Amino acid sequence: MAHGYMLGVMDRITREVRLVPFADVFPRMAWSAPPGSSDRDTVTPPRDSSSSSMLTTPSSSGTPRMSTFSSAPKKRKRNDQKNESFSVEMSGDAAAMLAFTENDAHVDMDALMMQPKDADINLKIGEEIRPHPNLEAKTPKELYDWEKILPPDDIVAAFFGTVLDELQEATVAIVAQWKKSNRFALCFTSFMDKMIRSKKQEEGAMKIVLMLFVNYLCHMLDHRDKPMKKDAILPAGVPEAAAKYFIEEFTDQHELSAAKRVVTERNKNKIIARILLLILHVEQYAADISTFILPLGTKERKKIASIATIIGAGYSEKNTKGKWSYAIVLKKPWNFPKVSTGNTPQKKKKRGF
Repeated sequence: MAHGYMLGVMDRITREVRLVPFADVFPRMAWSAPPGSSDRDTVTPPRDSSSSSMLTTPSSSGTPRMSTFSSAPKKRKRNDQKNESFSVEMSGDAAAMLAFTENDAHVDMDALMMQPKDADINLKIGEEIRPHPNLEAKTPKELYDWEKILPPDDIVAAFFGTVLDELQEATVAIVAQWKKSNRFALCFTSFMDKMIRSKKQEEGAMKIVLMLFVNYLCHMLDHRDKPMKKDAILPAGVPEAAAKYFIEEFTDQHELSAAKRVVTERNKNKIIARILLLILHVEQYAADISTFILPLGTKERKKIASIATIIGAGYSEKNTKGKWSYAIVLKKPWNFPKVSTGNTPQKKKKRGF
């Protein structure tokens, strides 16, 4: 019976599934009873005089069939009875829920962040892509539990040895070859070029490994929304323990194949947030991120600006004689998303932020 049906609606961002009564989503839809059923098995919502009529007629095969109906002033013309078209007038809440997409989520998030500077901090925005911050912190080092952001020690240790030795022995000429072959992301080769020229490869071993992690995260961004086998998500040469860490932390199992993983939109946001946090940690909480942003498109650059705000960082861009540069900085006052509450400045001062 119609009143017994439920619709399952999944939010692609949070992956939560909600059940919605069928009648709430399609309040104007009527169903005709199959032959042999009682009249009480047919549910027909009441009609109002302002609505166009809706008819249900049995098909030639004897099974119930829905005829064309529309709440719009002009009904669509039927070409034939086999190809009937129909439109459904949904209730407001249900229609909004079913029409919700990931792009809508980004628009809403951006709108929430475009609030007055004296508004209240709203840590709910983007909380799933970054650790919970300590708003009582006086320095960037105290703002986060950085142990939760940096890769585990055993994963870092997997890179010490052959992988790190090759990177520390690299020369400016070798880095130039890396750039031509696109072996590494631009942000990594630019960082290595800087380390070599300043002769800090030996003392900067941990920084090199962290930036290598940034390189692999950039590589994963190229595979977003593409179901892939585990061994195809990362480039060759990644230690097995590290590859497992990346896959478990930044991908989801594909819905239709247990053997494949996918970098979803939610994973993508988490990856970008982690990249920014790792770069900030390596560069002592103030960094030029131009080499990370420039290879990306305009849409991605706007997303990065929003995610920089989610992690509490200030974001700036500058055009010098047609050449754009981008920078982020983590310092007080923290630049987290804000939502206006209408409270007076005196109340805000009393709360301490």
